[in-house]
Amino acid sequence: MYKLEADFSADPIWCAECSYNFDLDDFPVSEGLKKELIRWAVAFQEVVDLYGSAPRQDAVKAHNDWGRLLTAQVKSELGDGYKVIFHPYS
Repeated sequence: MYKLEADFSADPIWCAECSYNFDLDDFPVSEGLKKELIRWAVAFQEVVDLYGSAPRQDAVKAHNDWGRLLTAQVKSELGDGYKVIFHPYS
């Protein structure tokens, strides 16, 4: 089972059971989706500033909504043989 989750300095695809971080270069989705996943992961660093003030809730919601859409795209590209979940930032 795969998990889509944004984190600092990591690709956003993880093993939902062991927390292994998959390298997107080796992940079987289209190049366009890989680029979008990277854009989403990089945007996370703008939403959550480790050294600044608390993130704006509207920005967190927008980022999580984007992540849900990407999760649906990953599911679609991988097909029915794979389970993919989304872990939102809270």
